[in-house]
Amino acid sequence: MRDTERHTARCASYLLVLALAAGSIAMSADAQDVFTTEVRVEGGIWVPTQGMKNELTTASTVGVSARYVVWRGFSLTASAWFAAPNDKIQGPPCPCGSLVQPHPERVAVTQGDLGFEYGRRVTSLGEWTLISSIGAGVGGRAYAPANPTEPHSTSVDGMATMALALVHERVAMRVEARDYLSTWDGLTNHLPVTGNDLAVHAGIGWRW
Repeated sequence: MRDTERHTARCASYLLVLALAAGSIAMSADAQDVFTTEVRVEGGIWVPTQGMKNELTTASTVGVSARYVVWRGFSLTASAWFAAPNDKIQGPPCPCGSLVQPHPERVAVTQGDLGFEYGRRVTSLGEWTLISSIGAGVGGRAYAPANPTEPHSTSVDGMATMALALVHERVAMRVEARDYLSTWDGLTNHLPVTGNDLAVHAGIGWRW
């Protein structure tokens, strides 16, 4: 099976799981949590793996996430983050003013996700509660090379997530790992690369 077919099948499976979960939790509108809405600011690291690690470097991330509890631990999630890795493969020179210079190899990566998750209480640590969560979702990604001669590209991604959170009253602190299946078209005259990449985020948020 070719990489593009694997990519399509993997994303389709994420969509199916997301649709089934959304349908099941929509059957009840009664939220069981005292605080049903959470918004976080986050920072972390983005790590390309498999074939993509030969094209792009690891980079730090900044982003925001939101969560809405709809029924007994099931939540709808949304997030967006930004990273700026370097491309490992030098592209054509950048015509910068009157001089032709090597292009800045930075590539702006912007990701937005929608998904669902299920979380449950693990234990209490004094006044804090430890909650573990698993989830899945789909998203869109944009790659914007700094070199103006290089085209921008986009892809539809699937993701799976695992997280641990400490919550107390309205405050939430959370660490989350995400496994993405995504595509990077590469620079001019290079073949697209489909593979997994990882994002690990830590953040603090407010609940109401």
